[in-house]
Amino acid sequence: QQKISAEKNKKLVGQTLRVILEGESKTDKNVWSGRTDQGKIIHFPKTEDSFVLGQHLFVEVERAESYTIYGKIKERG
Repeated sequence: QQKISAEKNKKLVGQTLRVILEGESKTDKNVWSGRTDQGKIIHFPKTEDSFVLGQHLFVEVERAESYTIYGKIKERG
């Protein structure tokens, strides 16, 4: 299952996904955590912009692992 998840997530690299902002990452206060429309967890660096929990953003996927994807904010939703 882990291998299948990793393969599916790697196909997302380079795509821009709509994400709902859930809050600060549990392990890094400099990173936001959110969920894609498909329910996948995505982490992306905080910027100087201000956001509200529950806000939609568009995040470009830069790398992927089995259960988590990582990206950067492209624009507000």
